[in-house]
Amino acid sequence: MNKCFAVFSLALLLGMPGLPYLADTDGKMARMDEVVVTAGRLEEEKKDVTVSMTVITEEEIDKPSIQDLTDVLEEKGFQIRQYNNSSAAITIRGLRTDPHGNDLEGKVLLLVNGRRSATGNVRDIPLENVEKVEIIRGPGAVQYGSAAMGGVVNVITKKGKSKPSVFVDAGFGNWGYDKYSAGVSGAAGNFDFSFSASRESQDDDYETGNGETYYNTAFDSKDRVSLSAGLTFMPNNRLGMTVSKYEGKNIGSPGYFPGEPDDSLKEYVNSENTNFDFTYDGNTSDSRWLWNIRYFMTDREYANINPPPDSSTFRDSDLKGMQGQLTFDSKHIRITGGFDWTDYELATNDASGTRTTKFENPAAFLLLKGKLLDEKLILSTGVRYDDYDVTSYDGSSISDDNVTPSIGIAYKVISTVTLRANYAEGFKMATPDQLFGGGQWYAPAPTALRPETSETYEVGAGFLKGSISADITFFKTDAEDFLSASYDFASGKYVYSNIRAVELGGIEGSFSVDVGEFFDWSWEVRPHLSFTHLTKYWNEEDSADMLYTPDWTASYGLGISNADKGFAASLDFSYFSEQNVKDYGPPPDYASVVVAAESYTVANFSISKDIFSNETSGSLTLKGGIMNLFDKDYEPVKDYPAPGRSFNIGLRYVF
Repeated sequence: MNKCFAVFSLALLLGMPGLPYLADTDGKMARMDEVVVTAGRLEEEKKDVTVSMTVITEEEIDKPSIQDLTDVLEEKGFQIRQYNNSSAAITIRGLRTDPHGNDLEGKVLLLVNGRRSATGNVRDIPLENVEKVEIIRGPGAVQYGSAAMGGVVNVITKKGKSKPSVFVDAGFGNWGYDKYSAGVSGAAGNFDFSFSASRESQDDDYETGNGETYYNTAFDSKDRVSLSAGLTFMPNNRLGMTVSKYEGKNIGSPGYFPGEPDDSLKEYVNSENTNFDFTYDGNTSDSRWLWNIRYFMTDREYANINPPPDSSTFRDSDLKGMQGQLTFDSKHIRITGGFDWTDYELATNDASGTRTTKFENPAAFLLLKGKLLDEKLILSTGVRYDDYDVTSYDGSSISDDNVTPSIGIAYKVISTVTLRANYAEGFKMATPDQLFGGGQWYAPAPTALRPETSETYEVGAGFLKGSISADITFFKTDAEDFLSASYDFASGKYVYSNIRAVELGGIEGSFSVDVGEFFDWSWEVRPHLSFTHLTKYWNEEDSADMLYTPDWTASYGLGISNADKGFAASLDFSYFSEQNVKDYGPPPDYASVVVAAESYTVANFSISKDIFSNETSGSLTLKGGIMNLFDKDYEPVKDYPAPGRSFNIGLRYVF
């Protein structure tokens, strides 16, 4: 990313609020104030939030170039560390989820409908029945607890509304790829429902950008099912249930690959993730008091099958928990108090045998928000107390606690411009494996491990007028006691200790505008840009920049649509700058050196056109997508080459 682009982006974003000649929209529907729920655990207008947030809409999720949540996030400029078809992690401001374990292992938290998903693997989250995705850029620990140091990704599923409708979708692509999905959604009287199911498979191994076959990258099937249903009784009271399941069978996993593709690789992954949620939401007739109670369960099963003479690994995560909160909401002040309780049972089976550990975490929180000066000044603050008890596979246990505060301010200079500032702390509790070791790779920590902690400061500005939106944020994070594993020659295993401090800082921004609105076109023509630039990403332990961390990530592109003609198309680019990574040598030594991984830009193209659309017969839409449009040969993770140019085409019928 050159300096000219950086200067242009900054000037554009900072300059937008100073365009006094922009007229109000005339003859077009005004943009509704965007409503979010993740930042305050309750619906509120996005312009009243004091933290930096990104919202991904249903229209962006439904584009033909989107196959799963990784594609959605990457097209928004988030770095995704993908390991072929089996696992993927999202990075926010230099911190990421851990795709290989449960959500306790990462520094970014994945939520489904505001509760922990029990996974750090972005590919485990179904996307077929999703209304939108909300992302907090920066700590969300006050609201959601451990592992939300870098950010929070909240996937929000649909609820049935108005007249019931049905859809059927079929798509096909190269390398023997196909996907079928169907669903129904709507409301009847006091009952609402939304259901979807899908299956996708890929028969053949894919080719990389240089035309080589990357063996063992096909998969038998990925099945996803999601159901949301609710019954409204009395005024403003709803009982709800949500069920979702993801199951992947025989997903090829060639693993770390330092040389030429090898068709003898047979390692594969089987994965299941099943969720049950039961909720009760209500409020008084004047909406002064609101309440929510939730009980949830998650069963996650992961099997890495590695045929003899190598060993296989099986990991099961059973999560159960409760959430409860009560809110008093007046015109000028909102107070939300509540509790979270989660209980994990983690079982691992590998060459060393079977071991089971437990992780229990009760917590209480208090969130306050005030509106002053004719609602131009927004003040928010919160505090959270977490207690946790970790039990080893041998029955021993360790207890600890943590207090996390936050405070923020937003000021609406004029109706279109909002300034904001926020301070928030984050933390990550040590996991059972880090504390107690176990298995063939890790030994117990010699001393009690402290929680990883962070302090984040950010200031930003947002601009929203008609179809124009722009946002810019400067942030700085200081983190201490990061856990690091070092090799212990006495035991022949790795041991965790609190030895790392990390400094992160940078600037992020976004901009989009409907050009067609200014010329009174019937077409929407919307260029967009979002970026993150890390000016500092320093690892004190190594006295060097953090590994696997590009200093620039960006997404940009152009969308064109016309609702009356039933046409939409978009061209989207994702850019990731050079980053330092470890290059591992061949076995048995696996000696490593730090090398620079090349920067890369990936382009995706989507197009859809209604064949017919009317109230009597419904609508039939032809859609297609080209992923990696320019056949770029690149590696999201070193020696894990991504697919080359790929195509899909399909039909969607809605009635």
